[in-house]
Amino acid sequence: IAVPELKREGVRLEYGETDLHLIAGRVLHALQSKIEDRQLEVSLELDDELPPIEADPARVRQILGNLVSNAVNFTYPGGHVTIGAKLLREDEDQAPAYCALWVSDTGIGIPLEEQAHIWERFYRPTNPLAAEASGLGVGLSIVKSLVDAHGGRVWLESAPGEGSTFTVVLPLKRAQQVRS
Repeated sequence: IAVPELKREGVRLEYGETDLHLIAGRVLHALQSKIEDRQLEVSLELDDELPPIEADPARVRQILGNLVSNAVNFTYPGGHVTIGAKLLREDEDQAPAYCALWVSDTGIGIPLEEQAHIWERFYRPTNPLAAEASGLGVGLSIVKSLVDAHGGRVWLESAPGEGSTFTVVLPLKRAQQVRS
């Protein structure tokens, strides 16, 4: 998806059954050579009971792909990247209504004063390792737009030198059905 398309027309979603296990595997396959070049260890922590969610599979792959690509690019060689997903309940007595998906790394981390800006288009962190990474600085703004379009939330926990965790929470069903 091009950034001008997001800004001009909003995001069009094509909902369908979205298997996060399958998407995680495809994202890792696409990044395998870069993961190997950087000698990164990757862990999957996907709940075995996780059912397919109702979302746009191509857009969810784009969300996860951008997050994992960033984790790979901003983690020092020999570091660790984790992809996880689990069901969330609003209340213990209710059926799960959401899915949490996260990408953690042992990378460079993001200083607190920069964290509010990472969702802005063309924003690039000031860390020297970030200067070496290719990209325009639009990946996280695209992630935010796609998560918002699904009726979800995304946030970051990070500390310089300790790494980052990006968490995405998406409804299991279409946003309008969850809110009714």
